[in-house]
Amino acid sequence: MKIDRVIAHWVPTNDSSRKLQLSENYPSTFNTSFWVDKIDDSLIKKKCYDIEFIANKQDKIGLLIRQLRGAQKEKFIEYSQELGTYLYEAQSKKSISDGFLIVIKGKNDNDRDYVCLLKLEGIQGSEALFDPKSKSFNLRNIENILLTEKTKVFKMGYFEFDGHNILSKKAMDDQIQKGEIATFWLTNFLKCKMAEDPESNTKKFYNYISEFAIKGRLKPQESINLSLALASEMNSFDKTLNISEFASKHLPSELLEEFNNKATTAKVPMFEFEKKIPTSLKMKIEKRTFFLDGNIIVIAPQIEIYSKTPRIKLEKSGTEKFLSLREKIKSVK
Repeated sequence: MKIDRVIAHWVPTNDSSRKLQLSENYPSTFNTSFWVDKIDDSLIKKKCYDIEFIANKQDKIGLLIRQLRGAQKEKFIEYSQELGTYLYEAQSKKSISDGFLIVIKGKNDNDRDYVCLLKLEGIQGSEALFDPKSKSFNLRNIENILLTEKTKVFKMGYFEFDGHNILSKKAMDDQIQKGEIATFWLTNFLKCKMAEDPESNTKKFYNYISEFAIKGRLKPQESINLSLALASEMNSFDKTLNISEFASKHLPSELLEEFNNKATTAKVPMFEFEKKIPTSLKMKIEKRTFFLDGNIIVIAPQIEIYSKTPRIKLEKSGTEKFLSLREKIKSVK
């Protein structure tokens, strides 16, 4: 990854005692490898998600991102200052921290243009300089320390281009635990939303794995184990889903590449996302347990009992109820 231009602005919250400070020139020096590492680290984080512009809301920000891609010298500074002002306006809550907005453009490893926006928190500190005359350390206060080994990128917006078109859009938030991006960063500032809503992503996750369990190149017991693992995953208290992690736990290693490639083709999100089960899936996921005479236990999805063409039937004979089931046995333990 290469960096062509970079500039930093100090952007506090709009009710902060600190003032907005927008750079009017490029930094005289900057550590290229440091910033490349920060971008790369942000892109591979679990909390990095595909995003898309909100219709009718991205006009200004989308235009600025495109202008930044081709901007040179003073124009790049001007457009980055506009972004700094927009972020300042978006940071309206006291819980939001003051910080630096770093605006970077360059070419990635695929030789495509990119524009990257990073938000980092400024830290106050002191620099210890040894004075040989007094033979003591002088402690000089530094108001905003930005580059240290422990520097963390808290927010990122990354836009990759194919010619003049934005090929992909990503956002990262390292300050929120569940599969979300802070509203002020994603919606108010970037004018974006998650690429698809959680319910749609959850449905794709379930349907793809269900189909792979039936049609994939799995042995009978492996197919059963995958279906059981999927049921357990969907009924767990986990708040997020990640298909890559799920596959690595529950599939034979020789099938992982095929599974992931087909998942990508089926447009199943390969990133971690919020689990939100839609109503249409609940009947498939929720189970009913029947305790029968002879210590027989039957566990079945509700949809197989209450659908229009149920495979499991509840029948009455007088005051007693009977369970009627006729299905091929796939495996016996």
